[in-house]
Amino acid sequence: MLKKLLLFYLFSFCGQWTFGQEASYLILDRSTREQVPFAHVLRLGESTGTMSNGDGYFIWNMSPADTLEISSIGYVTRLITAADITSSGEILLDADIINLQGLTITADDSYLYDMIDAARKQLVEDESPHVGKSYLLVHSISEDRAIEFSESFFNAEVHHGSVTDLQFKNARSYLAPRSDGRYFINIDLSRAMVMYSLLDGGSRFPTNPLELNKRKLKKSYALTVVQRSSEGVQIAFEPKRKKADYFSGYIWIDSASDQVKELVLESPEENTLFKTLGNLPIIDMAYQMVYSFQQADLLSLRIAYATSISRDESILQDTLSVEAEGILHLYGANTERFVEPTIDVPKEISDYRLFQLPPDTMIWSVIYRQNKVALTARQEQRLKEIQEDGTRFNRRSHLFESNYLHWSGDERVRIKKSPKTLPAADVRSLRDRVSKSNFMADNLKLSTILYLDYVESSGKILYETSAIFDVYQSFNHLDETSALQCYINIYFDLAEIYRRQLVARLSDSRMTPTEIEKIYQEVSTELLESQRALHEDAFAGRDIEALRSWSDFVLEKLGIDNFGIFRPDLTAEE
Repeated sequence: MLKKLLLFYLFSFCGQWTFGQEASYLILDRSTREQVPFAHVLRLGESTGTMSNGDGYFIWNMSPADTLEISSIGYVTRLITAADITSSGEILLDADIINLQGLTITADDSYLYDMIDAARKQLVEDESPHVGKSYLLVHSISEDRAIEFSESFFNAEVHHGSVTDLQFKNARSYLAPRSDGRYFINIDLSRAMVMYSLLDGGSRFPTNPLELNKRKLKKSYALTVVQRSSEGVQIAFEPKRKKADYFSGYIWIDSASDQVKELVLESPEENTLFKTLGNLPIIDMAYQMVYSFQQADLLSLRIAYATSISRDESILQDTLSVEAEGILHLYGANTERFVEPTIDVPKEISDYRLFQLPPDTMIWSVIYRQNKVALTARQEQRLKEIQEDGTRFNRRSHLFESNYLHWSGDERVRIKKSPKTLPAADVRSLRDRVSKSNFMADNLKLSTILYLDYVESSGKILYETSAIFDVYQSFNHLDETSALQCYINIYFDLAEIYRRQLVARLSDSRMTPTEIEKIYQEVSTELLESQRALHEDAFAGRDIEALRSWSDFVLEKLGIDNFGIFRPDLTAEE
């Protein structure tokens, strides 16, 4: 059984620096010359910033007028200007720690409980959600080989010190097969970050001290002072009973403001959070969650775990060891948001379903260049290895079926008849048998998405568009016929026709967001009206001649002859 979670940070980065361009900087302990990982870096007077990676490096476009605020647990916060940085790009911090060798504070020393209770109340008083850009890096290794490497961008909503929502912007992911030829993916790591609330907990998570009032806290936890500094206290907490139901760990609290600076939650030995696909048994599991704050703002959330998973339900001794880590970096509270793609996705959708949405790599390239959390040399090496040994996971990969189909002139869509019986409550009921036939629409629903995403780069707007068939919102309970399949593809082709119209109308790269939104809504309305007309004229291919007319329209616009491909006229004659 795993007794301690191994946090594995694959970081190292080197580089020189100059003013006026992006360069890497290294944060060091002045006395020991050790690198300071995960330090917070903020431009003075602003809420935007970044953090150093596991080897103490960060990237910044430093100008002579910049003043940066550098802070890290256990160090004196430092304000630094361009002139203070050494010629090699080093930034030196002074340690601010008094070590207390295992001094145990009993339940009678209630000031520690008072501190945690005051910190909890500070989070409660955070009344308004904050929204800003965020970057999520997830990597997994097995047998010292990279098997998963994904990076994604979201708009993150934070409330009461917890991530309450993540709205997808863009992503890239690479997967490599394990030694047994299978793949391993973290399907829902972003959802796990949203599922848990520091104040309210989560149904599949143990309890943490910030969920409890002072009376329950004293009853449930023993507290130990680990370290002190001029700015705060690090308090270790250990459950007194029912250890499977409680997190252990430690919390840093600012003495002056009562604000949480860092919270580390370590799982009990019994795992209730993670599950595997296919019901493969988890032999052992340990995970850790780390919340880091700067002036009451959540700046990063890290989830790391190590586990052994059985390769076969019947042979528990045949196991696969996996170590995985996800780091969500938040750019800052209420910073400028990403423009989100024009698509509403279900809350329960997994990360890898989202990763299949972006139609190209152009926008990814732009926002990735703007990201200040750089990959390190070690991570770059892992990425290179997985690119060589694995595959890029996107809409063109076929590792598993996508719920979003991007239009292609080389492929036609087929919707199978659902084996499930349509619930009676979803079908309108009339006594007149003839009238009932008019309600075939209850048995077929088609949904398409006119996807639009854009980003500003060098004063210009760059667009990405796609016509997408939304499998989530579509269903078919009708018999599969050539006429039906012809109708379905014409319906989808209309989305592509209007996507091209959208591209033509967005030819001006200097439009404002308001102008872009206006054009998008106009084209979307025209598309819906066209699909509604198709529905009325030839729903499900009932009227062959009307279907032929719509097929001719698509042929003129796209050069695709659906009538010639599916030949619904021959089926009708038979």
